[in-house]
Amino acid sequence: MNIPRLGPIADGLIYEADIPFSWRVISRMPVACEYLKFYESNRQVLQLLLKESAVHEPDAIPDPVAREMNRLDSKLDLLISLVGTLLSKEAETPEIRKVWLGSEGFQVLLDSSSDEDPLLSGLPVIPASEYVHGSTASDCLVRVDMFLDALLPQPLRFYARVEVVQKAGTGSLVAATFLNMDQDLQDLLEKFIFQQHRRNVASARTEYSEH
Repeated sequence: MNIPRLGPIADGLIYEADIPFSWRVISRMPVACEYLKFYESNRQVLQLLLKESAVHEPDAIPDPVAREMNRLDSKLDLLISLVGTLLSKEAETPEIRKVWLGSEGFQVLLDSSSDEDPLLSGLPVIPASEYVHGSTASDCLVRVDMFLDALLPQPLRFYARVEVVQKAGTGSLVAATFLNMDQDLQDLLEKFIFQQHRRNVASARTEYSEH
């Protein structure tokens, strides 16, 4: 099935993957101190993912020993920061979903082919034809957790406004725009998406040359 790109990810580079993903509908945005505390955690995760990917890019850090040491150092920093969280509560990994991630928002495919997908509960039907970039017409807010690396127990957490909810085959496509995104965090997210795009292009070229 050909999946269209809707709303805030209709244009520009995106990262597409099957990843653990969850959200919950919220009635209002939290106070600033509540969502600001997630910024540092998100930065740590993205910085680690960027350094992890750099291991596979010789041009980023030419010396392989230095490259590996850099990766291990950043991973150790993150793991130390996560110890308190992991000891205080058992990490629960949500169900895997097809996600398209952009720097301004995301799109997720929810499967309603059998039982109603619980993530659809509480969402209105908003066709893509009604989407207007920058509009605040929708009042459907969600808090999103997405795990970009199965080996990292810490998710990226965002607050977002649901912009599009429409049928796609036997499922539903939901697109949302990030809210109150810190500029530094958005820059890191853009770098991660570009890095993944570059790796995909390089992988495709390698596969093509081998055939």
